[in-house]
Amino acid sequence: MTKKRYTVHISEPVARKFDLVAGRHRRARSALVEEALRAQLEPAQYPGIDDTVGRMLDDLQNAIANIELNRAVLSETLAVFLQFYFTVTHPLPESEWESARQLGSARYTDLVAEVARRVAGDFDFVAEILAITGPQLPEGDATASGDGSPNGNNGHEQSSPEGPGRKPKRA
Repeated sequence: MTKKRYTVHISEPVARKFDLVAGRHRRARSALVEEALRAQLEPAQYPGIDDTVGRMLDDLQNAIANIELNRAVLSETLAVFLQFYFTVTHPLPESEWESARQLGSARYTDLVAEVARRVAGDFDFVAEILAITGPQLPEGDATASGDGSPNGNNGHEQSSPEGPGRKPKRA
């Protein structure tokens, strides 16, 4: 490869440091100048950028893993609730429909208010679930106890929207 010749003027202090570095590394001054220029002109080759990008990608990967965990917990929670609701709720006679609509409307209003309160207070549903069940569930089992009940108490304890150990609101 042909090389082009340049004449460069640098200050005395920089020239002394340059001579010292060239002597320490036992490299030609031209090679040091070329390496320094390449690092300045091609920042993608600059050492340290790969490490920074790698750390940023690791942080993004961890954030995505947390989002996936949240999605999985919320999906399973909804699935367990719907299964419970559809298997336990009995059809109502037509005469009770209006009172059921009113009760449902009141419960829905309470639900919306509770969700708004939790979102405004930075409530972490997944953290609460993990605190109850532990950080890892048995593989292939959606429950902490493995007995098929969502709360690990053979279905004897009812959970409330206020959280564990709190009394449910009466509508």
